[in-house]
Amino acid sequence: MRGIVLYPSYFDRRITRKFGRRVPSELAFDADLKTILRALDSLGYEYEIEERSYPRRWWHDRVRVRVFTDESKTAVIRKVAEAVRHLS
Repeated sequence: MRGIVLYPSYFDRRITRKFGRRVPSELAFDADLKTILRALDSLGYEYEIEERSYPRRWWHDRVRVRVFTDESKTAVIRKVAEAVRHLS
């Protein structure tokens, strides 16, 4: 099992893809750590929280989540975004 790093900016609807959003605008949301962790819990992923900055927005994101899975990073990002949509 390997660790995939997720930053809140990957899901933040207030930023553009140029600045690091990784999901389509229709799946984006006001990203905060609590929401992302709820989605990961609902999907059954193991994870750990790390204090690291996102290189594209080093002044903003001060935390990241390492998800332990064998799935691709793109698949995990999409699943988390869809899970948040269903949790709301």
